[in-house]
Amino acid sequence: MVKAVRHGALCALWLVILALLLAHAESTCLIDAIPENERHYININATAQGPIRFVVFLWESAIVLSSVVETLVSEVLGYHVERDPQMIFWANEGIFKLAGCRDMECQVPQQSAHIMLDTWLSPVQLFFEEFRVKNRLVAPEDLGSMGYEGKDGLYVTRAVREAAFQEVGLPLEYYTSYNLSFHEPQKYFHKIWEVPVSNLSNCDEPFLSQPLEFFISSTMQNYLHWTGDSDGVLQQNGQFIGRCSAEHPAFWIAPACRQNYSECIPVIMAGQGATAFAMQWATAYGIPMAISHATSPAEQHWLANNLRILFYHYEPDASGVIPESVRVIFPEHSRVAWQAGDYRTASTSIYIAKLASATLRLSAPGVGKLLQKMSIETSQLIPLMTMQNRPGDVQDTVTALQENACEWIKANPQVWKEWIPSATECVSGFGIMDAQGLPVASRAEATQCLVCPAGRISKGMSDELGPTYYCEACDRGFHQSTAGQTACFPCDPGTFAPEPGEAVCSLCRRGSYSNISGAVECSSCGGLTWTTSKAVLSGASMRWIELEGAASAEFCHCVPGRYFWHGKCELCSEGASCEGSGMLELLPGYHSTERDPGAVMKCFGDSARCPGGTPGSCAPGRDPTSISCSECLENLQPKGVECVECSGGDYVQLVFVGLFVLVGTAALHLLLSLVYQSRGATQGRLLAAALCLNQLVTCAQLFSVMEQVQGINWTDPFASFLQIFHFLSLDTILDSLKSLSCVTRLSAEVNLLLRTLLVPLAFVVGPVGASGVMSMLPLLRNLGSRMALMKTCGFLALLFYITLCSTFLEPFRCNMHPSGVQTLQTNHAVFCSFSGTHLNMCVISGVVCLLPLSFLAICSYVLLVMLPRRVHQADAEFIRAFSFLIMRFKPGFEHFTVIFLVRNLIFVLTPIAPTAASLFIMGNLLIFSLVMSAYFKPWRSLVASQLDTMTTSILVIILLLSAFAADLEGSNEGIMILCSFCAALLITGVLVAAAYLALQHVASKLRKKYAFFLCHQRGSSSGFVRLMKMELTSRGFSAFIDADNLTDLSRLFSFVRSDTQTFVVVATPGVLQRMWCMGELAAAHLACVETLVLRFPSFEMPDDAFINSYDSIVPEIVELAVYGLGLREVQDALKWLRSVRQVTVDERFSMPHVVELADALSNSCARPPDSARMNSMDYADYIILADPGNLDAMASAVVLARYMVKVMPERGLSPCVFSEKDDVSKEHLNIVLLLTENCFRSEEFARWLLQARIPDAKVLPVIGDSRFQFPSGAEMISASRSTQVDQVTFTQVIKAILLEVALPFVCADSSQVDLMVRARQICRRLYGDLRPLSIKMLLAGPVLRESDANLDAELQLASETVAVAF
Repeated sequence: MVKAVRHGALCALWLVILALLLAHAESTCLIDAIPENERHYININATAQGPIRFVVFLWESAIVLSSVVETLVSEVLGYHVERDPQMIFWANEGIFKLAGCRDMECQVPQQSAHIMLDTWLSPVQLFFEEFRVKNRLVAPEDLGSMGYEGKDGLYVTRAVREAAFQEVGLPLEYYTSYNLSFHEPQKYFHKIWEVPVSNLSNCDEPFLSQPLEFFISSTMQNYLHWTGDSDGVLQQNGQFIGRCSAEHPAFWIAPACRQNYSECIPVIMAGQGATAFAMQWATAYGIPMAISHATSPAEQHWLANNLRILFYHYEPDASGVIPESVRVIFPEHSRVAWQAGDYRTASTSIYIAKLASATLRLSAPGVGKLLQKMSIETSQLIPLMTMQNRPGDVQDTVTALQENACEWIKANPQVWKEWIPSATECVSGFGIMDAQGLPVASRAEATQCLVCPAGRISKGMSDELGPTYYCEACDRGFHQSTAGQTACFPCDPGTFAPEPGEAVCSLCRRGSYSNISGAVECSSCGGLTWTTSKAVLSGASMRWIELEGAASAEFCHCVPGRYFWHGKCELCSEGASCEGSGMLELLPGYHSTERDPGAVMKCFGDSARCPGGTPGSCAPGRDPTSISCSECLENLQPKGVECVECSGGDYVQLVFVGLFVLVGTAALHLLLSLVYQSRGATQGRLLAAALCLNQLVTCAQLFSVMEQVQGINWTDPFASFLQIFHFLSLDTILDSLKSLSCVTRLSAEVNLLLRTLLVPLAFVVGPVGASGVMSMLPLLRNLGSRMALMKTCGFLALLFYITLCSTFLEPFRCNMHPSGVQTLQTNHAVFCSFSGTHLNMCVISGVVCLLPLSFLAICSYVLLVMLPRRVHQADAEFIRAFSFLIMRFKPGFEHFTVIFLVRNLIFVLTPIAPTAASLFIMGNLLIFSLVMSAYFKPWRSLVASQLDTMTTSILVIILLLSAFAADLEGSNEGIMILCSFCAALLITGVLVAAAYLALQHVASKLRKKYAFFLCHQRGSSSGFVRLMKMELTSRGFSAFIDADNLTDLSRLFSFVRSDTQTFVVVATPGVLQRMWCMGELAAAHLACVETLVLRFPSFEMPDDAFINSYDSIVPEIVELAVYGLGLREVQDALKWLRSVRQVTVDERFSMPHVVELADALSNSCARPPDSARMNSMDYADYIILADPGNLDAMASAVVLARYMVKVMPERGLSPCVFSEKDDVSKEHLNIVLLLTENCFRSEEFARWLLQARIPDAKVLPVIGDSRFQFPSGAEMISASRSTQVDQVTFTQVIKAILLEVALPFVCADSSQVDLMVRARQICRRLYGDLRPLSIKMLLAGPVLRESDANLDAELQLASETVAVAF
């Protein structure tokens, strides 16, 4: 294109592109030039300053005019100047430099320049306009024409023209003269092969790194479009290129001479083109052109001056070519055709501009004014570019042109002085100012020109001194935010300017708007409750934000927190979101109707039925006009959060629930009747398992009550556990009544009656029906008693007491809604207003609640008043009838039933109070229960007591966590996870405990824990029983004796019933008069435990008279009634005892007989016999002396001997228990004396004591009977006479023996562990520092004989020593 070519440059400039700016000579051009050190820099940016930078083209006109302006700017205006080190050829490259960037997008910066003169702008006008649109802030400014125009085209030398005209009259200045059809112009030009190839570029060679137009695809495609010359264009890979001659690769041949190269006229172009013009001219008008490019402008000048050719050139030019040439005339220029790419008409004159950077006008306004005023004509320019001798060196050319510029400045001051602006001659963007820099309106007040500040515009004016500019303030409603501007802009809608001279229009404040341009104030939306807002996309949802600068009333909405209703902005309540749109948006779990959207109701219960959103939104099938979507549409029934059509399955479900209740309660009645008929034969572990499950049901009901507390949002995963607890607490059965809506629509009053009366009655109908059926069946007739029916009904009432109480309190439990109204927790469609429906429900509940209160009163009367009386009467029937109250807790703790009932009743009442008070009361009730259970352990089963402590602790923890959840804002997922963990622990603990007890019960049926239960009278047979247990244990059989195995008296009869294989009655004379022994016997009889009697010689079987008068013989037997064992059961057991197998025990103790008894017992259980035997007297290390006539004392002695061997096996001791035939000899140096009741009356015992006076014999007294008492003097005299021993010696020996502190070894009062400890103490004393008996007799002194009183005194002193043992 033409933009790429300028033919006035020096020949060498096209070959060298290098940094070639000469530093200004230290000498100046003008005599009065401003010195270098007084010149100033301009502001490059906010932080840096620098010189004014010139961009210079590679041709003479640009160089010389740039030199002129550089001199004026530096020496006259006083600015530092410099040239860009790289001289340019392309105009678009200079535009980038002025903008300070490297591409059209202006993304890559470069050092910016400020001035570019002699810019041929027409060829790049479209590029320049596009750049200005994309980069408005940095695009260069056009400061006007240079004063002359440019021309270009094809030229022919005058010599060639004159030769053709003189020969044939052919005017070669007209394009028509070149048509071969009519003329022969080619004979006046050289042939193409006569042009030196060294001066030409091949078609595919670039010029200054840019391809020739032959290789620009868009140019060649445009040529093909307008000419249709497909032979002249080659298409390769979608690109279009000019097809040059193969023989002459530097030439593109026109169609007119393509077949005969000799007819072609050489056309030499300069630079990159105007190839596109010439190609279209040649094809359109049949001109025989052979177009080629010179390697440089200098080479083109040489070819034009030395050969007969056509060549492309331009004007103005001082190279000397133009004066000797004539421009070829083509058809008149068509602007429209050229814009379309049709170049067949002549080119037009070219606009040559002065360009300056966007910042120059502000940073150096005088320079800008100078450039605007600068104008030079072609006649003035040509002499400036003319050089006497055109140098070939680039540097010499530049120097010569600078000298021309200086000479011209000196010679033409009258021209350039008109360009220099005065101090008050302002340019556009500036205005006259006074010395203080303030805007003024006349030059008389002005001293300088400064840029007009923001808020003012530069406006032209004229006076006697000429035109200038002043700074005028923008009117109200208008603004100008940038300094140095020439126009004010009206404020956009949404903004206003209340005062003149505003730099920026103020945004309309929130709550106001402006819908016009040029506003001086904004219109109010309506008050403090209004704002301006708009919706924005935030992620995947819309969000309303408040904004300033609203441009219309459509932005007016209620402030966040309010919604628009009936022309007002109403306050948004809890449960709704009013984000600023003016619309009320309900949160999930809340509801309001379309008629009154502000009356927001919280959807308590299953909040998913209220999806939120616009008012009136409900889950499918629910009535949007009902309160909080609580009711279903007509002919629908609730199913989860939705309402669905009734189906056959719903009726089946209702029938199934009814049958389940009836059959379940009837089966329960049958089970409880069987237990009642068993008369106290209840299995302990089954009872404990039932108590565990009972606690689980109680916990479930307590959870149901806790769920009623307002202010706590129970969410998943804990909500899932609450559903499980609903099933256990009858809530699921009560909720199933909703299916009745498929049959008929029930009113709130009828629904309450169904829940409070029908369901409890349904639980009674089953047992009543079962009782009637059992009374008609012969096999079950005995089970259908009224007492058993009362027991079943009482058990159910006690089990579900919390749920029943909670149901009666339904009208008094209300939920507070955000709108300030209250509705029932269980019937959300009823308002808590104590009027209408609610009042009727309150009256119904007030009457019906007498039922649980009456039940509490009856239970209190039974336990606190009647129970003591009936126990005194030994009324076991009463105990069994009310066992659901009595048998839950240990004897003496039955009143805990009342305590727990009162606790549960108060617990049920607490949700009526506010949240904080409810949690406080509930927490204290649970903590009170926890302390009571942990301290007293009142439950009949220890496992039940421990489980109650655990479950209550978990309830307290969950209650504390719920208190945190009530105060927590936002998500409570962590708390719910902890609550779920606690609930899972509670359920698991209860089920594991119940399963464990049930498995134990099953295991006890297969294998009893104890093979033998040894029932005995402690005072008369404890030693014998202990020895029997040792014998049985040595044979591999477990045996129960209370001293070892009984830690909880309430479990005594459970051991007999459940854990015993063979019940052994050690029948001593007083055993039948022992209350506990009779209770054990009665329990064994009722449980059908195999029983055997070890009958002592003095024992007599009870006769009928004894049995019938047993209550008077043993009056305390009535105390067994609390265990379900009355006088009748005891009497039946006594009668049954007479039929039990008996084994007689010898009157005198012997170890072989004991072994025989053990063998007899073990054989009855099919166990192999095994027994330990005492060593013989000959090898004994120590002897044990006991009363041979006291069977239990002898047995205790054997027990002591065996324990002494066990506790000190390291000594290898061998004991020996003396029989009546044995004597103490001198070998028996270690003697243990077992003191029992009346042992001193034994003749053998007295004989052994007197024999023990041998030297070195040590005697250790051991008390073996808690009834042992030291005899008085009279008794000792009587004993000495009966034993026929010397009274004085006998008394002296006893006195000496009792100088030693006696140690206890009482089998009746000690467990196995205690006896082991006592045995160890005895061994240590025996082999410790025990003194011989002979020495202690000397210490005791002689015994006085004066009287029995003296003897009593001495013996009393000795007996005090014995008392130390106890």
